[in-house]
Amino acid sequence: MKFIINIVKRIIISLCALYAFNILTSKIGFYIPINIYTISTISILDFNGLLLLIILNIIWLRSIMKANELKKYFSEKKKNNAIGHAYLFSNVNYEDIEETIKSISKSCFFSDNNLDYEFNPDIYIIEPEKDTIKKEKILELENNLSITSQINVNKLYIIKECDKLNSSAANCLLKTLEEPKDNIYAFLITSNFDAVIPTIKSRCQILKLEKINEDNFDDEKLKSAVEFVNMVEKNKIRSILYYNDMYKETNKKDLKEMLILVEKLYKDCLNLKYNLKLEYFSDYKDELIKINNKNDEKKILSLMKILNNNINLLKYNLNINLFLDRLFIELGRIYE
Repeated sequence: MKFIINIVKRIIISLCALYAFNILTSKIGFYIPINIYTISTISILDFNGLLLLIILNIIWLRSIMKANELKKYFSEKKKNNAIGHAYLFSNVNYEDIEETIKSISKSCFFSDNNLDYEFNPDIYIIEPEKDTIKKEKILELENNLSITSQINVNKLYIIKECDKLNSSAANCLLKTLEEPKDNIYAFLITSNFDAVIPTIKSRCQILKLEKINEDNFDDEKLKSAVEFVNMVEKNKIRSILYYNDMYKETNKKDLKEMLILVEKLYKDCLNLKYNLKLEYFSDYKDELIKINNKNDEKKILSLMKILNNNINLLKYNLNINLFLDRLFIELGRIYE
């Protein structure tokens, strides 16, 4: 009985220490998962097991790369003729590094033509449908990769949220990764590294990226969100005539960030209505009061729903101008 009690005490103390470690490292997007494997290691190896886990993961932490260092990394690889056939970008969403990937693809794989990234026939983008990537998608990809290109020497395929590959799709992809063909390159992207199948990880070079904090908004971005709302309230559906001057140079990543912030602005409007703490726009209380004077709770919730739906659409390949046309029409109708 004492033996069991000692093991339980050991696990509780170690898990408390592990919890503290995770709090300290969470800001850079890293943690040691608390699961049956972690608990088993701690129960078998005592506190030494916890130390071993922490040491191994500190080594992992030291190898984390910032997203803005990717261009330099691949530039050096190309210079030394050492670009691998498959890379797994962990800890990020595709939208977080989309502009960087566009730049890398141009400089490292398609420098000989002037085709835009979106219209390059030798760039294939795979993404989940209904939260999963099925085998049929990978089979279609393999067929496309087998066809000799008439334009480029290289081919590049990108798999968004590769942790969503089902078992059949993953097994199908493994054959492509295990027998890489010349001039075919793979970028696999995930924000959930632990969910990626181990055999996929083992066949890729893993680039661990620093987690991008979507809540890191400076005052200029907060101000832009307020201006966005004021423009839509003033011009309603006619906003579609004015947005081009304000947002024609906006890329998808920046647009997503702004819309997330506009959604948070409306959330703070609701917080103000119910005398709750303002989360982001405490310095813009007067603006929030003006917005609340013009909009009831039902209208604000409708606006938030439209924003949320459109933010989710940004994970797909789409025309930004057409996307903005649709967005301003939907928002404008709420004010008509």
